[in-house]
Amino acid sequence: MSLSIVHHNRSRLLKLKTLSVGQADDLKLETTSSEGTLLRYWVSRVGLDDGARMDNMVTVEHLRGGRWCELTTY
Repeated sequence: MSLSIVHHNRSRLLKLKTLSVGQADDLKLETTSSEGTLLRYWVSRVGLDDGARMDNMVTVEHLRGGRWCELTTY
């Protein structure tokens, strides 16, 4: 599945109000792709010092078949 998603700037996402708190990530944005698919943007609270690949990693999920599935990370 190929979706048109916007890679929002991490610093912009960090400034947004947290909509929900996950185990290691904060939900910062819920939006809809140009194709009409629901998207969620999560920013990780885990960083390089904790063994993550990068600080403030963004994970984008899309709703597919009633389940949230990881689409991409950056």
